[in-house]
Amino acid sequence: MKKQFINLMALVTMLAFVACDGNKKTEDDTTGDDTANADEQQTEKTCTYTYVHDSTAVSWTAYKFTEKVGVGGKFDSCHVEPEMKAGSISEILNNLEFVIPVNKSNSNNEDRDKKILEHFWGTMLGTEAIKGVISEVSEKDNGGTATVGLVMNEVEQAVNAFYQIAENGAFTLTATVNMANFDAQPAVDKLNEICKELHTTNGVSKLWPDVDVVVKGYLKKECK
Repeated sequence: MKKQFINLMALVTMLAFVACDGNKKTEDDTTGDDTANADEQQTEKTCTYTYVHDSTAVSWTAYKFTEKVGVGGKFDSCHVEPEMKAGSISEILNNLEFVIPVNKSNSNNEDRDKKILEHFWGTMLGTEAIKGVISEVSEKDNGGTATVGLVMNEVEQAVNAFYQIAENGAFTLTATVNMANFDAQPAVDKLNEICKELHTTNGVSKLWPDVDVVVKGYLKKECK
């Protein structure tokens, strides 16, 4: 009788242990759940961009004097047409075409603007507008490089460019254009001749052929 009682107590104890053990998660199980939750939280969202057309602003800096002093201006109009309506940064910028009417050049000096239009742009062939396309866009961190195919004076040349893009989608593209590469040195010389006194220091009149260009715009970012 005593032996049967001991066996019964042993069975009850075993059942109680199994029942408690079944309701308890091991440390490994808990760690697995935590890892899965962390992985879900860290899943990166997929972001796409669209070009905001009315955000484009194109400014330029030309240089006069032997000391190379900058004269700034902008284009009041620029038509931009991306190949893709939505995509990654490189997809939006690659094959993006643009047209800039040269009569919209604005240096904040009416007399100078007339001279630039007549004697600089007017000396070139078929240049009612600057035309171009962006290609070979590299995308790294918050910027990269690109090639801009420009057409002026009926000459097409590739110009190296650099761009940066902020977290909010605002981007800046910079490039230096040497007008001599577009067979436009005669246009530079003509404008310098017209503005000779205004470009003279130390008895030397100088208008440099290189022009720095800055393009600013906005890519609308949407993440899902």
